[in-house]
Amino acid sequence: MNDNRDDSDDDYEGDDIDDLEDDIYAMPDEQPCEQPGEQPCEQPGEQQDGQSGDRTILEQSHNTQTCFGPHQKLSRGDAIYEMKEEVSMVQEPKFVCSADMFLAVLRARCQTPGCTDLPDIKHHFVGLTLVVNYLCSSGHKFKFSSSRRVNDIYANNLQAAVSIILSGSNYAKVERMAKFFKLEFLSKSTYYRFQRLYLIPEINDWWSWMRGEIMKEFYGKDVVVPGDGQCDSPGFNAKNLCYFMMEVNSNYILDIEVLDKRHVGLVSPNMEKEAVKRSLERLTEEIKVVELVSDASTSVKALVESQYKDIVYSLDVWDKSKSIKKCLAKVCLDH
Repeated sequence: MNDNRDDSDDDYEGDDIDDLEDDIYAMPDEQPCEQPGEQPCEQPGEQQDGQSGDRTILEQSHNTQTCFGPHQKLSRGDAIYEMKEEVSMVQEPKFVCSADMFLAVLRARCQTPGCTDLPDIKHHFVGLTLVVNYLCSSGHKFKFSSSRRVNDIYANNLQAAVSIILSGSNYAKVERMAKFFKLEFLSKSTYYRFQRLYLIPEINDWWSWMRGEIMKEFYGKDVVVPGDGQCDSPGFNAKNLCYFMMEVNSNYILDIEVLDKRHVGLVSPNMEKEAVKRSLERLTEEIKVVELVSDASTSVKALVESQYKDIVYSLDVWDKSKSIKKCLAKVCLDH
């Protein structure tokens, strides 16, 4: 039997941005700290005061060199320390293998020590995971799955969904690649179920926590905020806008606003003004914004001058110079 099943099937028993993955999940290796002329340092598990090696791992998990984020307070090292087993699953290397070649190895003999009978093998796929069940003529049963499980979820399936969203890709592109490659993959419904139940809530929780820590750092200070947005398409037909506000010196993202043109009466050019308005409403409640820097938008300028009289509005020099460069290039071509 060879059928392809999804995580939601009845018989289911469970569920690169390479640098980013390394930063978030990398657990520091224990390095020998003995130096010439010095006494050897105590390694984890060898402390004379009775402290366990786990304390050393906890201290390392708060090391800014091995945790995600430019500041120790934004590393969330406790999460890495508390979920060591889950982190190890993420770090495990994965590879692509032909199903026929792998099954041929299992068909060669029974996996029970001392038994040489040929087994009867049945297999199916749960997302990316291969599940094999077989029974040999001596009655020995064996079950194999190509992925570990966490809370009855196959870890590889969940990690595939995580990788899509964190890499900035989308399901349609990856699913099409898998189809051409003849690679078993998650169904669309499974991907969006994972996204709804696990990925989006965790990302929102992480962002809310990190933003709260950043707001504490700039509380009571004069903050200069540059802002800019990006639409899903150029021109006046844009449907979505993602607008970012950041702190000019640290480059920390202070606020993000995502808008659909339906929020502004289906008029795409109005999305930027509305996004700036919403972001400033949130920021001015928590920190002291003294200056806003953005591109040459007359609507944004009018908004700041009318509703935020204490905030200085400035033009982005880089954006203005880019416009001047285009104008000069056009003049040169005309003459």
